[in-house]
Amino acid sequence: MEKKRYAWIDIAKALGIILIVVGHGLNYKHVSFKYIYWFHVPLFFIISGTLHTQHDSIYSFISRRFKHLMVPYCTYLLIYVVFMSIGICGEIPIYKILLGGKFLINTNLAIYWFVPCLLATQIVSFLILKIDSVFMRFCTVIIFYLGAIILQYIFTDTFGYFMFNSYFSNNTIILPLSFEVVPMAVVFYVMGFSLAKSKLQLSGILTIALAVFFGFIIYLDNKRIIDIPHYVMYLQQYSLPIINIILPAGCFLIIRQLSISIEKHSVLRGVFMSIGQASMTILFTHVILANGFIYLLYVFFDYKVAEPQVTFLWIILGLILPYLAYSFFKPFSLTRKFFLGISD
Repeated sequence: MEKKRYAWIDIAKALGIILIVVGHGLNYKHVSFKYIYWFHVPLFFIISGTLHTQHDSIYSFISRRFKHLMVPYCTYLLIYVVFMSIGICGEIPIYKILLGGKFLINTNLAIYWFVPCLLATQIVSFLILKIDSVFMRFCTVIIFYLGAIILQYIFTDTFGYFMFNSYFSNNTIILPLSFEVVPMAVVFYVMGFSLAKSKLQLSGILTIALAVFFGFIIYLDNKRIIDIPHYVMYLQQYSLPIINIILPAGCFLIIRQLSISIEKHSVLRGVFMSIGQASMTILFTHVILANGFIYLLYVFFDYKVAEPQVTFLWIILGLILPYLAYSFFKPFSLTRKFFLGISD
């Protein structure tokens, strides 16, 4: 059964993937880094939840989602291993590639934690959403949320207040394929499903008011009047309880209304929808392609510029090169299947 394609969903994906590329391109000390990380990854779990349907059996659901997510995941990993074996890509121990998740920190494949975590999240959420009682469903999600918070407090460095010098610490739970992040991801996924079912939309005035409010929160945090800890989802650094739900949910509502507004402008709609439809390809390839291209500039052209210019170039390359790859993969059924996870 083919899903109806909603333009605002693709536009929201485009905004989300642009923020992910920007977040990866920025130095962690940049003022914008912390605030992008407050919501950019939860945003994708929420968007995925808005697209969820319960019409499949659990077996057909898993099969369909596996083909869409894990076939490209395995394809890109296999290509990386081949390139690594001939000395083109940076070396990563095979066991780390197989285990994924936090085992890939500080590598070109670090972002790959998201895909198997999303698949596991979708499967768990499918089972939760099979519960007929809305109250019991809500209680189940609360249990997952409390479990995620408890694990955060037990297994991360500082009791609830995470300093960024713990970013690369090993003092966190490490499960294969980032399954330890699933409890929190399920909360956002089910939230997206519930928001879609409720058809909640903000008026223009309320959207602006919410954006101003979040802007004020960012201002207070930046001036150290308040201190909201870093939110790095795949390291189980979930910031403060309750706040870690309010911030992503509020930002999703703002981005949804912004996407609906962009949808009304034909040129912008076309541009952002194209980027949104390529979002998974951009996710898989932006780090490798941007790093590789800049490395070639350094080696063959002795291209040396200051950090702000390199950051800007990296972000642009991280969007354009993967989009070109997506455009190449899309016309052919074989490449659609293995690189895009689309079966004809």
